[in-house]
Amino acid sequence: MRYERNLKKFFSIVFKIVGGFILVAIFFLLSYNFFTKFINTKDIDKKNTNENQSSIIDKIFLPPKKTKFLVLGLDQNELLADSIFVGCFERDTHKINIVSIPRDTYIKMSSETIKELRSLGRYPPSTGVMKINAVHSYAGKNYGNEYSKKQIEELLNIKIDYYAAVNISAFRKIVDDVGGIYMDIPKGGLHYDDPTQNLHIHIPEGRQLLDGKMAEGVVRFRKSYKRADLQRIEVQQQFMKEFFTQVLNKKTILNNLSSFLTTFLKSVQTDFGIEDLPKYLRYVNKFDSDSINFYTLPGMPKMINGASYFLNDKEETTKLVDEIFYSSGKKNSSIDYKIQILNGSDKDGLAKQKKELLEKNKFNVVNVDDYTGKKIYDTRIMVKEKGMGEDLKKYFTNPVIQIDEKIPDDYNVIIITGLGEKFN
Repeated sequence: MRYERNLKKFFSIVFKIVGGFILVAIFFLLSYNFFTKFINTKDIDKKNTNENQSSIIDKIFLPPKKTKFLVLGLDQNELLADSIFVGCFERDTHKINIVSIPRDTYIKMSSETIKELRSLGRYPPSTGVMKINAVHSYAGKNYGNEYSKKQIEELLNIKIDYYAAVNISAFRKIVDDVGGIYMDIPKGGLHYDDPTQNLHIHIPEGRQLLDGKMAEGVVRFRKSYKRADLQRIEVQQQFMKEFFTQVLNKKTILNNLSSFLTTFLKSVQTDFGIEDLPKYLRYVNKFDSDSINFYTLPGMPKMINGASYFLNDKEETTKLVDEIFYSSGKKNSSIDYKIQILNGSDKDGLAKQKKELLEKNKFNVVNVDDYTGKKIYDTRIMVKEKGMGEDLKKYFTNPVIQIDEKIPDDYNVIIITGLGEKFN
């Protein structure tokens, strides 16, 4: 009886803690926008408004300017890291940039790391040569995440803030928890059977609502792909984009918060603490399909001593890492821009083409949408301050720069393409 009372007491405490956190998370997510709007209604100037918001909220809940994170997709035995993504969340632009690391990427583990692992009873090859997905296996379940993170930090020359390792069962559960994910399946569908892995993939062509098992099939399939794992990475990126777009909104998060937390706490291995969550909840409702960009580690496949590896291009990798994780490349006034492009022309896809052009030239485009106001012929570049926008003019047809201090805080430049605007 005493044992049962103690057990009940223990679970009561656990449920109160978790339940309390859920209530705090919901309260914070729902009240943040109301609270900031309430402050804005006060009869104070703009400078004081910003100072109040910063002092009351931002200084408490503000995350780093760039948060670097690692996601490991583990195989069914939780040995190999068969899907590896390194991401960067940018606080000021609300963008997420994600780099896929091919699982066959060639690495050479340092002698110091080999020595460390041997002291832990693990025995990687003495040469240190291996595929990056095998680091997790050589380090073992107890140390796999830690040493995978360490090797990826060395590969990219970055410091990762958080990692999350997701096994197959957790992946399926997460997809089922959100009611499935819609995705376009290529002509002919995806079909593959491997009884040794208990893997049976049969997904028809067309737009499908994928449950957890079907989603597993999509992200693991590669049999008929001409470029094998590299093409599978592209499909995984497509799935992730659909997942982010369909799931990362306030309503979905709140409706499934209990299931998310249960799956997260039970099945996902991570060093992201519950205390870190409030810093990022405020950004959930700012995500859309344009907030997420995907990249693949530069390089090419190559056979080495009879084994197939992916050799990364070190020079191009440095450029990509510098652009995504450090933004310390070529100086450009566009670093400070937060641009919205509104398509006011009669040409479908023009705003998207301009977005791609500006981003290629290192400009930060936060949002693209249609313009619903009165049609204009010449493109307008609306800026908050005098002197802005001059370096944007060359990408448009006879644009006119106008100063508008009432531009919403989410942007400092709004471009309205006119009827006379042309594709570049």
